[in-house]
Amino acid sequence: MPNLDYKAFLNNTEPLTNTDYLKLSEILRFHEHQYYVLDNPLISDYEYDLLYKILESTENHHPDWIMTILQRKGFLLISNQVLIRWRT
Repeated sequence: MPNLDYKAFLNNTEPLTNTDYLKLSEILRFHEHQYYVLDNPLISDYEYDLLYKILESTENHHPDWIMTILQRKGFLLISNQVLIRWRT
């Protein structure tokens, strides 16, 4: 289970470091699982949306950090070199 201290991200005005970006990605994956799989959301939709926008903004500035942009646009990362596109 990730460190769920997400509130620091909501109050942060500085660009995320790569370490913070990875931490926020993990937090969002955890909350996505809670919401979509377990039907047990632990944060509000508003808070999730704010966190998601922070992640998205960071990815727009640092697309080389991780492949989550592709995953959200209809790609599944199988390994570091294989991408599979599914129909959306």
